[in-house]
Amino acid sequence: MTVNVCRDMLRKRKNVASLDDARMGVESTTEAGLVRDQQRRMVREALRALPERERAALTLRDLEGLSTGEVAAILGSTEATVRSQ
Repeated sequence: MTVNVCRDMLRKRKNVASLDDARMGVESTTEAGLVRDQQRRMVREALRALPERERAALTLRDLEGLSTGEVAAILGSTEATVRSQ
């Protein structure tokens, strides 16, 4: 159930991010802004390429800032598995 709630939250954030990206594409005329936009696109593409379980572990741990133990509890796995994902 927790994983589904997290997935729902991520779906909602994707919609918000795409609106932000659309705005940034118009406003980002500086080189730094363009580089930042490109980096965000690359990260999104890399995340999409991962299997769902690894994407969830990475998103929860590195993007949401949860501890390895919290991610393991949410995903129903061990901390070692989360670290390897």
